[in-house]
This record gives sequence, C-alpha cells and structure tokens, in this order.
Amino acid sequence: MKKTLILAAKEAGSILKDMFKTSQKIRFKTPGKIGSIVTEADIASNKKILSIIKANFPLHNVISEESKPQNKGSSYTWIIDPMDGTQNFVLGMPEFGVSIALAKGKEILMGVVYLPVLDEFYFAEKNKGSFLNGKKINISNVKKLDKSTVSINFTSKQNKYTFNPRIMFDAMRFFKTSSIVFSLVLVASARFDGYIGIGMSPWDVAASYIIVKEAKGKFTNFDGNNFDYNDGNIIASNNYIHKELLTYLIKKWELS
Repeated sequence: MKKTLILAAKEAGSILKDMFKTSQKIRFKTPGKIGSIVTEADIASNKKILSIIKANFPLHNVISEESKPQNKGSSYTWIIDPMDGTQNFVLGMPEFGVSIALAKGKEILMGVVYLPVLDEFYFAEKNKGSFLNGKKINISNVKKLDKSTVSINFTSKQNKYTFNPRIMFDAMRFFKTSSIVFSLVLVASARFDGYIGIGMSPWDVAASYIIVKEAKGKFTNFDGNNFDYNDGNIIASNNYIHKELLTYLIKKWELS
C-alpha cells in the first residue's frame, strides 16, 4: 500500500508540474465562486491517482474531491485531493500539491503531500515519523502564541463559525493562505507554529493530519477532541501553543 501511495502521488504531481503555467480550461463547481475552480489539471491528476489505486487495490473505498465516492464495503479508504491550491495553480503560484491518505476505518495509516513545483515530498506512516524528501521532520518549539506564526484557511462550506479578524492580533505573524495542505506541512516542518481550518472536507486534511501528528504535533477539532477526518473545523500546532490557541480562538468567536 505504501508503494501505491507514493507512486500515485509522484505520478499525479508530475502531471501537475507539466501542466503548470499552460493554458487551462476551467469551470466552477459553484457558479461565480472563485474557491470552486476546477481545471483540466485537477481532473488529469485525479484520473491518474484513481487508475493506480484501482490497478492495485480495486476493492478499496475511495473518497476524492473530484469524483463520486466509491464505497466497496472495504475497511480501507483512500482519501484524495488531486490538487489542493487550485487558485494558486491558476495564478501561476507554486504553492499547490497532491494529497493522498490511506485510512483503515477512521484511523489514518499513512499519508503523502507532494508539492511538485517546490520539489517537496512529505510522507508519514503511523508510528514511524514524518519525512520531507526522506529527511525526518518535527514541529517547532515556539512556546508562546504571541511569538508564533499561525495560518488560517476557511471555505465557503456552511459552518457555524465565521472568520473573526480579531484572532489575528495575538499571534506575531498571521497568514491566510490559499492551500490547506501547504499550510499544514509548514506546521509539520516547523516553518509555521499553528494552523486553523474552518469548513474543511476529509480530503483537505486527512494526509496532512498524519504528517503533523508523526512530526510530534497536536491536531484536534475545535472542542479539543481527537481529530476525525470528517471534522470540519480543526486546529494543528506544536504542543506548546495548542491549548492557548484553542482557548483564545473560541473566546474570540464567542465574543463576536
């Protein structure tokens, strides 16, 4: 399964890299919503990933952003985002990539995030650590929120939370990015200290979850409970600022 995961991510990433900065037909899943862009590259990447998984594990379940779920009744599920950061891709920015996770039941066993233009390949397997281009990585050791760098993403998905800009001001640096997996692997590799995701889908976070966890990070829902890949609202961080970030974040929303 590991070989299939890595092969699918590399093959799909190669497609995205080859199609980067080429003329693309685009469509909108939701008319007029920039966050719902789908390109030919998204579709080509998804097709390649599905073909590799089907060839090796035809009886496994599949959840992908760009195709209908395939429930085969298996205990194993592949969770796929063939391109996270499509807006960046369309704008000619390199912060986009492939995200693939493998779960058994609700437990994520392994995951890959591949940023092909940046040449960054992240891989993690349960109880075996997280790696960037083969080198082990760990989260940061920043101990205070006011010294931290935190990123946020929020989608148009219906959610009881709406972004409150006041949460920005108690982190030293606060970023809104257009790629969820890019932000999360930066937490895993100690370039960001924390991350807030609002209105996420399983394919947005499943692979990044195990990469952050195996890098010794903390990853919970907004209630502070253990993450489930169906959780729409998540916080990832190093172990030092997680409680402070969670408490502060919810307090700010309750005041809004």
